[in-house]
Amino acid sequence: MSLMNRTRAHYPAVMTSAIVVLLALTGCGRREQSQSHQESTGTKGSSLSNLQDLPLEDHQTELLKVAFEIASAIPTSTHAKERAKTQDKIVATCLSLGQAAQALLFIEQIENWRRYYGYASLAYYCARQERLDETRLLLRQAEQFDETVKAWRSDRISGRIAQVYALLGQDEQAERVQASFIEEKEIGKLAAAQALAAADGSFDTQLAKINALAQSKNFDILRNALNAYIDLFDRFYDNALHRADVDEQLRARWQTMPLFVRIQLLLQLAQKAKDHGDTGTTLKYVQEAENFLKDSAAPLEFYLSWIGQIVQLRAQAGDDTGSRQLAMEAVNRYEAQKHSIMQIERAVALLPLAEAFHEMGDHENATLIYAKALTEGSVVASSRPKAKDLAVTCSSMAHCGFKPDEQMMQRIGQLQADLGDPW
Repeated sequence: MSLMNRTRAHYPAVMTSAIVVLLALTGCGRREQSQSHQESTGTKGSSLSNLQDLPLEDHQTELLKVAFEIASAIPTSTHAKERAKTQDKIVATCLSLGQAAQALLFIEQIENWRRYYGYASLAYYCARQERLDETRLLLRQAEQFDETVKAWRSDRISGRIAQVYALLGQDEQAERVQASFIEEKEIGKLAAAQALAAADGSFDTQLAKINALAQSKNFDILRNALNAYIDLFDRFYDNALHRADVDEQLRARWQTMPLFVRIQLLLQLAQKAKDHGDTGTTLKYVQEAENFLKDSAAPLEFYLSWIGQIVQLRAQAGDDTGSRQLAMEAVNRYEAQKHSIMQIERAVALLPLAEAFHEMGDHENATLIYAKALTEGSVVASSRPKAKDLAVTCSSMAHCGFKPDEQMMQRIGQLQADLGDPW
């Protein structure tokens, strides 16, 4: 049964009763598969049953389940990779919202290597929450991938596993895992977790380790080192001198990197400052990122992604006027230049802007942009990109807390019901 059939009742009833219906779909409907997987992996009856979701609005829970249901409609016979990749994005949203138990239910329905990566990501989340029993159980689950998983995929799983060991303080084990990597793209990601787990007096040691990593001429390794600086900045944020040292090193190392990398790093710094309640520093980094963006010739889809983040950070820092002006400029720019974005990419490109309007408390414009995203994602010919866009759009709504009205829920339900051949 699709969401369309569930939304024919009065909307408040939908939002309260749909969870029961969806549990039948995403839970009971796959109960035999989930039970079989639990028995084979050992999760059944283990302390993973103690995983809990943080409090969340009912409509957010509903949207997450709808998103995963839509992603799971993509057939594995022809589009297994796209299905699992989209499912993985919903899992990431769950973890960002503290929905650990829901994430586990979703992970166990992923059918390729991303299931093991999901276990590792959930282990990382539990380690950050200091839930050690669950972390160790999930590590064992993640480590059960076999030799049929190709090199770069196994390295990605192992990279996440190494980060979990670092958070647990098991650096030797983490380093052994990293030493087995074949793909250079994963080298250096461990340093970020080690920075987060660093002891109070270890700043100089951690900084020296990242500096050495940042000497690499390899783009991916250097990019990983730059990300590690961000986590070191976060870990020692309360020490102004340490913050300044990280800022200095980061700027010295990013000189060879493209402008888009610098913008992303500045927005990451701004986000960390915001997380620490430092409004002035947040706005300083946001302004610098905005200046870089003005000087760039970024494609429209990248511009929308970054301006969406800038608007949200400005709004969170109390700059209502500046955030609204930037958001409206972005809307106008999209309307004037949208044909520069491929049709199958327009829906996702709009989501950061919709989230930004929601963050500003502008429900009317957030609704308009989300409606536009639903329309843009529905006009392509095949169902695979339609399903991907619809799932990611619902996930975006859940992530930022946007509550669609009855009409939009019915629209989502109709789009879901229309999915089918040709995929």
